[in-house]
Amino acid sequence: LVMAPENLSNKALFAIDQFLMRGGSVMIATSPFAVNISQSLSARQQQSGLDKWLAHYGLSIAPRMVLDPRNAALPLPVERNVGGITLREVRMLPYPYFPDLRGNQLSPDNPVTAQLGQLTLNWASPVTINSKQAGNRDISQLLTSSADSWSSASSNLVPDYRGYPTNGFKLEGKQQSYPLAVAETGSFDSFFAGKPSPLLADNGATNTANTKSAAKADTDNSFGGVIAHSPESARLILVASNGFASDAAL
Repeated sequence: LVMAPENLSNKALFAIDQFLMRGGSVMIATSPFAVNISQSLSARQQQSGLDKWLAHYGLSIAPRMVLDPRNAALPLPVERNVGGITLREVRMLPYPYFPDLRGNQLSPDNPVTAQLGQLTLNWASPVTINSKQAGNRDISQLLTSSADSWSSASSNLVPDYRGYPTNGFKLEGKQQSYPLAVAETGSFDSFFAGKPSPLLADNGATNTANTKSAAKADTDNSFGGVIAHSPESARLILVASNGFASDAAL
């Protein structure tokens, strides 16, 4: 389970890859954006270090976020005038960056999502599937936004209900359904197949240690070896959101 990774090292990526090659199930929650909700709502670019690795398996995440008119509410401070006195109160207002997923938006064919009933996915991005790269592996769209959704690359996440009373944000581009989470199952070819193990990389101060490690690898292939293929039981689950399970979002 890899949550909101940032700038993963090659060794960390290798560890995830080889766990998958052993037939494990890898679930990754990642997005090109990190959302700051301390003072105000804003997003910054975040590099996970997973882009090339995911693309190798036919998955990519667009550098945009999905807005859905079917959404959960966000508590926001609102000012109102009562007898000349300005009062501030918190109201629950519709927030398109919180897609409210129900019914067939939750895959009925997968046991993970079939019994959920409802799920809110905060600040999610669209997933693109490259069928050619995925090969014969089975790919299921676990979570999808509604057909009225749109996407935006804006880093401003503060709604403007005066300018856009319905949803708080300007409608951009074509409205369509977007995959927000996918599961890929089957036999995977390692991203590191045919490459030396990053665990044996020559790295300055660890030069001597690596030499000893390389010598050990001659007799113990479990350290220096690379598992090139996975069994059919391997599973990769991608949820295109960094913060949906964070304490702040919950």
